[in-house]
Amino acid sequence: KPRAANLEEAHALKGHRTLLPVKGDDGAWQRQHVKESKKKRKQREGLDQAEASRAKRNKRRVSENELHALAQQAEASVASVDEKRAAIARLADLILQAPQRHVSILKQLHDYTRKDPTASVRRLALLSEVAVLRDLMPSYRIRPPTDKELAMQVSSEVEGLRKFEKQLLSSYHDTIAMLCKWLRGADCLIAVRGLSALLDKGRDFNYREQLISALVPVTNWKEPAAARDTACAALEELFRTDSVGEATLLAVQQMSSLLRTSSFNVQPQMLRCWLQLKLEHAVGRTELTKRSKKKRKALDPLAKELALAEGERVGTAKKQEAVLEHVFVTYARVVKKNPSGLLLPIVLQGIAKFAHQVNLELLLDLFANLRWMLCEEGTLPTHSAVQCVHALLRLLSGHGQALAVDTKDVQTRLYSLLHEPALLADPQLLGTALDCLEHLCKQRSTLLAPRVASFVLRLLSAALAAPHAHAAAMLCAASRLMAACPRIESLLHPSEGATTSAIALACADSDSPMVMQATAWQLAALQRHYHPVVAELAAKLARQEQLPVRFSKSTPLRMMAALSEAGGNFNPKPSMPSSTTSRKKSAVPTCGLEAVREAAKEAAKEVQAGACLVQFSPG
Repeated sequence: KPRAANLEEAHALKGHRTLLPVKGDDGAWQRQHVKESKKKRKQREGLDQAEASRAKRNKRRVSENELHALAQQAEASVASVDEKRAAIARLADLILQAPQRHVSILKQLHDYTRKDPTASVRRLALLSEVAVLRDLMPSYRIRPPTDKELAMQVSSEVEGLRKFEKQLLSSYHDTIAMLCKWLRGADCLIAVRGLSALLDKGRDFNYREQLISALVPVTNWKEPAAARDTACAALEELFRTDSVGEATLLAVQQMSSLLRTSSFNVQPQMLRCWLQLKLEHAVGRTELTKRSKKKRKALDPLAKELALAEGERVGTAKKQEAVLEHVFVTYARVVKKNPSGLLLPIVLQGIAKFAHQVNLELLLDLFANLRWMLCEEGTLPTHSAVQCVHALLRLLSGHGQALAVDTKDVQTRLYSLLHEPALLADPQLLGTALDCLEHLCKQRSTLLAPRVASFVLRLLSAALAAPHAHAAAMLCAASRLMAACPRIESLLHPSEGATTSAIALACADSDSPMVMQATAWQLAALQRHYHPVVAELAAKLARQEQLPVRFSKSTPLRMMAALSEAGGNFNPKPSMPSSTTSRKKSAVPTCGLEAVREAAKEAAKEVQAGACLVQFSPG
């Protein structure tokens, strides 16, 4: 079709037909026009009108397609929740089938979280995205390529891997940002669950700082308690399983900073997480030679990351030493500035657990503060006093063995705590007190016979009124004390002029020589105990026989748990009576009710006369 002339030429040449240009004699191109007949002009105008109507119809058809697409979008927007859930499941399954090829679908999954009007669909999409990312993320940190590396020519496999890692990090960062945003809304519990799940798998992956920074403040929330419990459980799992130590150090630093800035107004559950720390490499670290130090300094960052990816521990002992320092500095602050707060029992448990790893400078400071608290009357309740005694004895078990410290006041306070009713009612507290006695047994060179005898008599008297599981644990502790100090075996061999143990127990001084002349009459009653295990242990202790291995090697808590009746069963299970037993042995006497009444009268007379129900025969 020839090019259309301008507007003026179109008016001048109306009714003419334009021909192809012709080159003139001077070499210039000249346009030629021929007058067109009326018939041909009408045909051409008809063709132009048909062309214009066809264009209008095509335009109308495009608009109808657009309307149809809009209608489909409207139908999709009102799709049912079940269909959306199925679509989310299909997207997640498609990503996991071929991660490197379909990693870009993560953005579509993230769109459900941002744009869908239904709250349940948004929650499902976010948790599905978290689950998919947990399956995709590696167990090492992805290092973004530098500009120099990007300028280099690489293979298609390396280029595809770089693209996959870039898209994975982008989606991972968007998910963490969305979870942190949800922490401030009504779906905070969903956000805490998602952050905890990502931290569990990605403690050595990128953006772990954002995860820990978001979860640490949640451990101090008062409400909702479920969110706080979930965050604390995630950090406890981190402390138990982190073999590298970098994430643990970061979490402990932020928790210590939170406690310092909040003036000790934190939830005790937050500090209880520290009881799960694994610090076995914090002590006993061998000194490196000059050659090994130079070799470690020569390691470039890439070599360290490769060693980390292969599972090698780089500087684990140094990180654990830093963690231990943060923990005990926090403990010392609580003991000094807030000794009567709710954090003290948890702090005392932590000191008792990690006391053998503390250096001497911090040990002396802590020992002095705890000793002052213990000696102050009425400062500590029974539970905290037992924990304080345990912490003090544990402080002297590690590096504290090099110190010559007299612990008479500590042992005297423990002696006075053994007859507290709260101690007998709480298995955990009783197990802590018996563990304190176990520490005394290890210090045989410093044991005094009268003091050990006082502890044994106090344990036997407490076993008379304690439940059978607690009584068995106390008898085992008494056996260990008698083995550690053989001089107190005179308690089992009464002689003429021996004092009763009641007088010895009434004596306030546990080091009184009168205790060595007492008699352990409690064993006679314990041998008639209704529980066979307690009766067996008391009999072996009275005959100075060695206890069975299952009792001598067991811890107090484990023994009390084994003999517990919490499940409604009698432990150990009693044996069934023999089927051949004659019924005549258990038959009612032939004398009838008159004989029973006479026996009851005689018993009442004996009680009124003050007859002793339990008589101890020296032979």
